[in-house]
Amino acid sequence: MVIDAFRSRGLSVGRLSVTVILLALVVAAAVYDDPGLPSLVLVGTGIAFFAASAVRRVREHAAWNVASNAALVVWGLALFVAGSDPTALASLLVVVGLVGVVIESYNYRHGTSYGRISWSE
Repeated sequence: MVIDAFRSRGLSVGRLSVTVILLALVVAAAVYDDPGLPSLVLVGTGIAFFAASAVRRVREHAAWNVASNAALVVWGLALFVAGSDPTALASLLVVVGLVGVVIESYNYRHGTSYGRISWSE
């Protein structure tokens, strides 16, 4: 099966699917509308995040947790700059992302896993 071939190479089919969907949304937005810069930053970092996280080797790197929390900060800032109506969501993403960056930076530096919520895929 094709799915098994992806998995045997260490790729996440779900994350690749999200990447393809986001790429299709960017193409559709570019064709039918002129998306603003904050929207492009939001979707562009989402594409980069999901494409990178589709590779098991990247997800297993020690700095990945810091990078994934930094992505939350970027997404929150992009929503805030874009003027999302409930600014609470943008603020929540920024605050949670910043807390995550601080915790994961400490964990990365000291080789610990304090405050980490983890699950296996």
